[in-house]
Amino acid sequence: MASVHVDATRITGTNTRQPVHRHMPAQCVVTSSILPSSFLASMTVSQDLAASHHPSFNTPGAHAILSLLEGTSYCLSSFVLRRTTAFFVPNSFTFKPDSKSIPIHVHDVVLGRLLGIINGLAIPPWRRFDDLEGVLTLAKAWGAGGAIHLIRASITVPASLRELLRTYVIATRFRCEEETGLASKHPTALISPRGAASGDAVADLDVLGGEVVQVSAEPTRRISGVIVNMWSSHRIW
Repeated sequence: MASVHVDATRITGTNTRQPVHRHMPAQCVVTSSILPSSFLASMTVSQDLAASHHPSFNTPGAHAILSLLEGTSYCLSSFVLRRTTAFFVPNSFTFKPDSKSIPIHVHDVVLGRLLGIINGLAIPPWRRFDDLEGVLTLAKAWGAGGAIHLIRASITVPASLRELLRTYVIATRFRCEEETGLASKHPTALISPRGAASGDAVADLDVLGGEVVQVSAEPTRRISGVIVNMWSSHRIW
């Protein structure tokens, strides 16, 4: 991809530990332009779409109701939304008892994960990198700083080539210097016994190639040069 923009509104699929107090890493800075309004569906969408309530977010009398086009609705405290995100602070969201639900243009796995994080619920392990990336993107668009710190704590150096590439690209895209540096310290993980990338890794190199070329201009070059060469030849340099 030539652009580093990631549209979490189109993420598909289904997907930690109890939050713990720790030293918070430096703040991430998104390099792509993501308008929070892009995560809102038209306000004319019928409330009939929210036919079922998520079992973990079905607070009686809750004034904040977020509904997905998939049919699930999330009922939670408006106080939590306003205290944990910058997006829901403006007066455009009144959250009165008779307020209409707010349609959100993301899939259930993305919204459910983010709301679970900001409500202090236990977070199950991430099963897909796409899910982690989608939640991180939505959290950044909503200005959910606390959630971003916890999500960043989930970005570790994986053993497989495929996930190492995703880790590096995602960390670089969101300017997470600590995580980028951690991934760049393991270039040997890119090398398979036969000196060739796996089939899954090749597929990801094709998808991520444009992004890798762009991030290769960053100061961290220990891993980027290897990745760019792999992308161009599908073999280890």
